[in-house]
Amino acid sequence: LIKNPDLAGKMKEKYAGRVIGSFDFNGKNLVYEGWVQGSTASFENLVRSFDEIIVTDTTRDGTLIGPNIELLKSIKSLCAAEIIAAGGVGSLADIIALKNAAIDGAILGKSLLDGKISLKEAIKCSLKE
Repeated sequence: LIKNPDLAGKMKEKYAGRVIGSFDFNGKNLVYEGWVQGSTASFENLVRSFDEIIVTDTTRDGTLIGPNIELLKSIKSLCAAEIIAAGGVGSLADIIALKNAAIDGAILGKSLLDGKISLKEAIKCSLKE
């Protein structure tokens, strides 16, 4: 998306509604290429026309310390896409916090692998009321 915006634009157009964008942030900064390159690209332009995006806070990925709710809420305010949070989710309380912040989904990699959260409990507490 960042290195080849023309190709990304063509893919978004051709596969509209079937492509999920993935954006990595280090703090408030957009990063890419294994999280080592910073970008000055406009997030609003990059995210345009995506129905769904994954947002990873690289400073929290694999830490189980909780998602960066403020970053996610900030991104949610910038676009109409559904937001899937990645990075830091380590408890059911984190899932509830994401739900309360109107975040649409979460990736539970390490929390599932380490047995911190069961998939059944995660689904149950994330269901819309």
